[in-house]
Amino acid sequence: MNLEQSLYEKERYEEHGLKVKIIRTSNSNYGEMMGPKDEANVRRRAYAMGYYGAVSHFVYSNHHNSINNDYYSGWEVIMPTRLGSSASEFKAAIKVANGWKEAYPVGEEHLRIYTRPYPTGALQDKSSGQIYTKYRNYYAILRLTSELYNVNTILYEGAYLSNSQDFDWYYTQGNWKKMSEIKIKTYVEALGKEYIAPKE
Repeated sequence: MNLEQSLYEKERYEEHGLKVKIIRTSNSNYGEMMGPKDEANVRRRAYAMGYYGAVSHFVYSNHHNSINNDYYSGWEVIMPTRLGSSASEFKAAIKVANGWKEAYPVGEEHLRIYTRPYPTGALQDKSSGQIYTKYRNYYAILRLTSELYNVNTILYEGAYLSNSQDFDWYYTQGNWKKMSEIKIKTYVEALGKEYIAPKE
């Protein structure tokens, strides 16, 4: 699902004349600079994101939650601890989050826009744009891109796939494309281009 969404977004960005770097292009391989998905190589994802992110205007990663508790539903946006409200990455992510909030039929409430500092793992609300200067990032894909490449990666968690109603609305009914288009429109306009709606 991550791959399907990412390839769709790549194609849509390119329809707007934008150049897109992507670290995985098929289910048969792990993409350029990646290697097998095991403990020894998992950090390479972060290196690849940082490498591409260093020469890009924006960098983000598509994810979908799945946990033992099937109660949780909806979207989440995870930001670097150091990211503040004046940064273009923060402004874009907040705009996406506001669009998702309008579009998503979420029944329960929990923290939607946050960071997780290392090593405590405690959630910190990022909707205020606060910078947590004394913390490192919990997730490697945020921590390594930030520390090694000075890149602010945003993690977009589109749905809780362990919640059957969430999965049905998001994927079975095809609403993931609606969520993607909110993201695409935000980033296209942030880069000074006119958004083109997808063809029917």
